[in-house]
Parts: sequence; structure tokens; C-alpha cells
Amino acid sequence: FSPFIGGWSGGIFGWQITFLLLALYVLFVMALGSMFLPFDIQPKSRVPFRRVARDYLKLTFDRHFLCIGIFKWVPTLLFFCSITYLPFIMQKQFGQSEQLYGLYMMLPFCAAMLGGIMAGALQKYVSARASLAIFWPLMIVSSGILLLDSGSAVTTITAFSLFMIVCGAYYPNCLHLVMQRFKYKSETANSLLGAVDMLVISIVATLVHRYLLIDL
Repeated sequence: FSPFIGGWSGGIFGWQITFLLLALYVLFVMALGSMFLPFDIQPKSRVPFRRVARDYLKLTFDRHFLCIGIFKWVPTLLFFCSITYLPFIMQKQFGQSEQLYGLYMMLPFCAAMLGGIMAGALQKYVSARASLAIFWPLMIVSSGILLLDSGSAVTTITAFSLFMIVCGAYYPNCLHLVMQRFKYKSETANSLLGAVDMLVISIVATLVHRYLLIDL
């Protein structure tokens, strides 16, 4: 429901209200955590900083880690580019209000949840690698819809929703592959996978917006 809440609040009070709502949400979660999460659990052992840095360096040049990471990073790059560009498309090209845009965006995020559920169900019958191959064509179909018919808000949201199914399915599959391949360093591998997502991929997405996308 966050797209709807963000669109509704932003349309009435301005985009700045979103940050206030996020701050209140974080405070609420912190209050719940302080009341219900245990604080008496001590770590079994401390991991030296040099060891962590060495593990990160090894993983950076590990071909298996990079192959798994690509299936996570490419959809993330496309997601960052689209989610920051799509509001301008919907509001300027299609004339949608903030409230209507937030309502529309509930569909893609429900599609991401559907992708995760489908990936979990498929794990009982096929491997994670096969699951990646099953969902990959949806990304091609999504881009094909946008290339052939991007003249309406409905087709644009439909194409983005198909893409979000892929994102929702790829995230758990990639984590599963990382835990399988790097069984004894899965926490380090998952941390590096997410760090590249948030740092490197976000920088690349910024460059894509700066030099490749056409301003509206």
C-alpha cells in the first residue's frame, strides 16, 4: 500500500510529507523492536576486519559470484532506472495525478510479490537456475510491449508489472544460489551482493539517467 499512501499524501500535502511519513514509520519500527526483539544475545565470536575485507576481495573476482550477481544486478539497474523515470512519464506524458499514479503503482508491487511466491513454489520442482531461465522471457516480453506500444498508461504499467514479476522471482533465487555456492560464507556473499546493488548499481543508474535517457 505504500505507493498509494505516498501518492495520496504527496498530492495533498506535497512531496516533502513523504520523508516525514518515513521518519514516523522508522520510529514506529524502532519502538516495536525495542519492546519485542531480544537484546541479550551475544555473538559467538568476533570476525576480524581484515578477514572480512579479504573475503570481499576474493568474492569480487570470483566468477561464480559474478555470474550469480549479474542476474541480481541487471534487474536492479533496470528497476532503479524505471522507478525514478516512470513518475515523470505517468504524470507529464499521460497526465496522471499523484494519487492516480500511486494507485497504479500498487499493481507492479503486487506483481513483485507474485514473482516471489511463484519462485518459492517452483523451488519444489526445479532448480534455482532453471527458475531464472523460466522467468527471463518475461523481461523480454516487458521490453517488447514498451517498444511496440508505450502510448498509454495501461500498457506501460502492464509492461512494468511483468518486469516486476521477474524482479520478485530473481531476488530469492539469487540468494538461494549464493547460499548453495558459498555455503560457509553466505552472509559475506549476501552482504556484498546487496552492497553492489545499493552503491555501484545506483551510480550506474544515475549515469544512465544523465547521459542516455531523454528529458521530458
